[in-house]
Amino acid sequence: MSHFPLRSDKNCLNCGAEVQKRFCPNCGQENVEVRPSFHHLISHFFADLFHYDSGFWKTMKTLLFKPGIIVKEYLSGKRKTYVEPVKLYIFVSFVAFFLPHFLPNYVDSLTEDTKENLEVSKEVKIDNPNFLNVLSVAQLDSIQNSLDEKDRIPADEYLEVRKRLEQVNKLEKDLNLAKDGGFELNLFDNEGDSIDQYEGISLGENYKNIKTVAEFDSIHASLPKKDRLNWLGAKLGRKLIEIQENYVYHNFDYREKLKETFVKNLPKVLFFYLPIFAFTLWLFHKKKKWLYYDHGIFTLYFMSAMLIFITFNTLIHSVISIPGVWWSGYESIYNVLSLLIGFAIFGYLIFYFFRAHHVVYEKSTWRSRIIVLILLFVNMFMVFWVGIFYTIFTFMLI
Repeated sequence: MSHFPLRSDKNCLNCGAEVQKRFCPNCGQENVEVRPSFHHLISHFFADLFHYDSGFWKTMKTLLFKPGIIVKEYLSGKRKTYVEPVKLYIFVSFVAFFLPHFLPNYVDSLTEDTKENLEVSKEVKIDNPNFLNVLSVAQLDSIQNSLDEKDRIPADEYLEVRKRLEQVNKLEKDLNLAKDGGFELNLFDNEGDSIDQYEGISLGENYKNIKTVAEFDSIHASLPKKDRLNWLGAKLGRKLIEIQENYVYHNFDYREKLKETFVKNLPKVLFFYLPIFAFTLWLFHKKKKWLYYDHGIFTLYFMSAMLIFITFNTLIHSVISIPGVWWSGYESIYNVLSLLIGFAIFGYLIFYFFRAHHVVYEKSTWRSRIIVLILLFVNMFMVFWVGIFYTIFTFMLI
């Protein structure tokens, strides 16, 4: 029975019969308002979802801590007790992919702020050729003292440069940044000599030092077909040159756009992989006893559990990052904690898969373990290639 309000009229909208109570005695249709407000739909959706009698909490408890039980009972016909697998997967996937956007990570935020400060500190420009690729304050002092008075940096400018370099050294130490050729005091703008020094991208013997898309198109069109890149190579190469061209000449950073595109399309990829996972289960079990539908139910509940644990991992990371607000040296501790939590959740998921398979398919312990190991290997192989194609697909979309 729905929570929609009853209609004031007593005629059934489906068959026209008189309706004295809530349901039509002729066709059984509920005599309720068919166009409720949006607020009514949303409020009752969450009421139905989280009500103590809705089965949501029982579904969560059974799904997460009793691997395979919910699948076994659902397939045996006990379906009213639990949230339907499709509805549960849609809800869980929605939460899993949107919640991280609203959770702060204070350690990462602190690190990004520090990196920004580092970049600002590196904006020190000096035309003296004796002071290039300086790594430390000690090196700066040594060069300054070894030079004749006329070749040195003026005192007031030297103090400013020294102060900036001290800041950079401290930030580099805090971030454990690797030195990449030293701290260059004579930096060029993107519009300056650094662009002239850009050598371009080489994509093979016939595509050397290409700097722009126009240059790539010209070379590609001028080559005979047998010497050209294949279709995929040309598409990927052109996109790579386009990104590098925009980065070098227009200072456009694609990293955030790539991340945004990757995350945006990931739910579609996972949803696409559901029938593949179910198919691998179907391959290793008796076709007469187990229908593809049965494997689909197992897949939906298992993937829902996996997404819940991934979301739980994200929540924990957000909570344990809080000390990073006031503790500048907390990052190393945070990394260790994150690694331990990640291993614990990953380990439980592996155990979960073994246990759920044994409970649902009722095979002997060792036979179940062998099948699960094969399934893990097959799915890891499949996920690897799906990941490769998805990464290429994402790269082409940006």
